[in-house]
Amino acid sequence: MRLLQPLRVGPGMAPWAVALSFPHAVATASARELATYAALVSVACALLAAFLQVTLLNRMMRPLRTLATAMSGLAGGNADLSARLEVRGRDELAIIAAGFNGFVAKIRGVLSRVRTSSDSVALASGEIRRGTPTCRPAPSSRPARWRKRRHRWKN
Repeated sequence: MRLLQPLRVGPGMAPWAVALSFPHAVATASARELATYAALVSVACALLAAFLQVTLLNRMMRPLRTLATAMSGLAGGNADLSARLEVRGRDELAIIAAGFNGFVAKIRGVLSRVRTSSDSVALASGEIRRGTPTCRPAPSSRPARWRKRRHRWKN
């Protein structure tokens, strides 16, 4: 790279010229260093932003994962009706958690009433079975003379 600059020494004298010559790499070295530094800082900032984003998303999604686990446990064969979700804050997830807790409590109440009713029916059924003798044997076990009488009554 060359740089020429005219120079006037005095009146009536021929003009001079100053020439500077240096390699292109030397002229652009500081710009290259600055570009490299900017690229490294950009990559570091992008990595930091990605790390923070993943961390924050994991933290924000934790209550949703807990809700999904509780719902899967409730929907499974051995429904865990003792499951409770922590209600924290006033956001949508807190409202869903409170609704889930209320839903599970209602299901537990219904099952408790069904068990109580089932026990009452079983107890009453046992009492009826013990207290009621068989009134008449089944038709195939009746004596033949009873069957004949029945036929007489039909005629």
